[in-house]
Amino acid sequence: MKKYIFTILMVFLSTLSYSDVEFNSGVFNNLVIGGVGSTEVTLTTSVDTYLNGGSNASTNYGTSAGIIVKDRTSNGDVTRTGLVKFDLSSIPGGSTINSVTLTVVLSQGVDATNKVRVFEGLRNWVEAEATWNIYSTGNSWTTAGARGDTTDITGDWETDANMLASSSTTTADLTDALLTFTSTSDFIDHITANIGGTANLVFHQNTNENATVVYKSSDHGDAATDSPKLIITYQ
Repeated sequence: MKKYIFTILMVFLSTLSYSDVEFNSGVFNNLVIGGVGSTEVTLTTSVDTYLNGGSNASTNYGTSAGIIVKDRTSNGDVTRTGLVKFDLSSIPGGSTINSVTLTVVLSQGVDATNKVRVFEGLRNWVEAEATWNIYSTGNSWTTAGARGDTTDITGDWETDANMLASSSTTTADLTDALLTFTSTSDFIDHITANIGGTANLVFHQNTNENATVVYKSSDHGDAATDSPKLIITYQ
């Protein structure tokens, strides 16, 4: 019996092949199991910014080295929303998305326990134009700060409803820490619906948690290695 199981295992392993191929749009890993290929691609963002409320509501932060996410109900000057886009044009049309993982790197240590949720953005915001009040020149958010439920984002920014992913951090999370967001099935649906287009992500912190969370952006000095990444497997 043991010999029979061992023989089956060896036959299965003989069908596996693995290769790494680099493309301009990301790094692709190809795993073939029994003739059925599954590809993993790592996409790095080049489009990101954040929105700042209060007296900074008309300021654009498209060239900032950090993506800041924070909510403090009593002080709009320090309340911020993160925006990130990923180019999905490298994923072939008709692909089946198996998994989606979002990673970010902290630009500084977290000063309080908090939770950040990621939602699907419904506005075609422009990196060099978006502010707390507008998502592009002449076009306002339904609710400032990209907080319009079902109009600016798919869900309710204050709850888990329809979120794509989330990440909880504490003061133990220090500068340069790599964070991996926990994805929901809605994240796979979002990528599937936008193959060949763009993944549009909006980051909101839990209501009034008042924790400063700063991710390294595509304008950071370590952007090539540390800016937000989307790891997608498909076949």
